[in-house]
Amino acid sequence: MVHLNDYVQPMNMNPKHHAGGYADFAFVQHVYDHLPAAKARQDINFYVEMAKGCGGAVLELAAGTGRIALPTARAGISITALDVSHFMLAAFRDSLIHEKEEVKARVRLVEEDMRQFELGAHYALVTIPFYSFQHLTDTADQLSCLRACHRHLADDGSLVINVTNPSLPRILSDKSF
Repeated sequence: MVHLNDYVQPMNMNPKHHAGGYADFAFVQHVYDHLPAAKARQDINFYVEMAKGCGGAVLELAAGTGRIALPTARAGISITALDVSHFMLAAFRDSLIHEKEEVKARVRLVEEDMRQFELGAHYALVTIPFYSFQHLTDTADQLSCLRACHRHLADDGSLVINVTNPSLPRILSDKSF
């Protein structure tokens, strides 16, 4: 059996990142948006509509390449896009180059760990899309992330987290993802 790790070595594996190497591999941003699981997602409109209805600025954690943040900014919403991966944010920056100035002005990119960040702002909506919360595999990290989200929510703000309850037969099948 061929394993990806046999061919791809992390540039700087950082033990403080508990995201399965997500932040440490330079190739991830090149394939992320082309993975079947990402391409098949029908969640972009959901998040854009949530942002439109929140009445204020949005914070997206694990924003990656901007799959959700860019359409949100195009819809006229100010969004802070936070990600731990320098590589993913670099791909996001590359996408921003092609956007109109008013869209660029609505986007703030922040390279931080979603478990512990301090942005000095409050948001009407905080989102953690595409199962990203599940990269936090221990309770202490999950609670740390939720506390950071709480600190950044406006008094009447909302937190939206996408998680899945994995099916053991699906995980074990050849067609698991």
